[in-house]
Amino acid sequence: MSHERHHAFTLAEIALTLAVLGLLIGGLLFGNGLIQAKERQSISVEYAGHKTAMATFRNKYLALPGDMTTATRIWGSAGSTGKASDPACANIPSPTATCDGDGNGRYNPQESLRAWQQLANAGIIAGHFTGARANFSGYAHPFVATVNVPGSKHSPRAFWHALSSANQSATNSSFSTVGWDNYFMLFSMNTPSITPGDALKVDAKLDDGLPSTGTVVSSKGDGTTTFCTTMAGTATDAGATYVLDNPNPDCHLYFIRAY
Repeated sequence: MSHERHHAFTLAEIALTLAVLGLLIGGLLFGNGLIQAKERQSISVEYAGHKTAMATFRNKYLALPGDMTTATRIWGSAGSTGKASDPACANIPSPTATCDGDGNGRYNPQESLRAWQQLANAGIIAGHFTGARANFSGYAHPFVATVNVPGSKHSPRAFWHALSSANQSATNSSFSTVGWDNYFMLFSMNTPSITPGDALKVDAKLDDGLPSTGTVVSSKGDGTTTFCTTMAGTATDAGATYVLDNPNPDCHLYFIRAY
């Protein structure tokens, strides 16, 4: 006659199992926290790199990349008159051939894309950029990371862009851009890619931690689908703070008066 023996877990065994599970979960959470911290750090590093690249180009060529009036003499013309104001040049993607800007120290939409191409042409940043809107190369969107603008390690959807302020008043989804001058934008097509909590950490490290003031400014949020700040959906800027209980990536970031 056989006798089956049933082994019950002792309290010590249960406690040990729970401890191991706790360590595993804690390790996973810690690892995830490190990844998020590294992604936030990449924003600061990339911003500093792009800012230095602009200054390096300006010191070498005495002009902003994309805005310089003699770029075609160095890298050739992408087409027609060779002017960024001419669609027959501005809309032609090219590995290196480019267009001349108007030299006024500010960017229009055509010049801003040639900026990344000319920075790469000069060997100041890595990569190759077409200098034209990506939808002219068969892409669905006008801006595509690594095609015509630099990407970001923060998110595969995010990219950097160089722009000049249109000095617009505040709207329900955007803070006032008056006085922004030349700025960098960390953006992504269709939907934002930065949570309000991460935006605050970047803002606090580089600036004042407030979304509507200083040199790091966020998108406001439209108050319907995106809620980056407490002023989302209003035309008010003053007193805005980041919505820290919102875990969704509802923010874009702008680094103003950067070059």
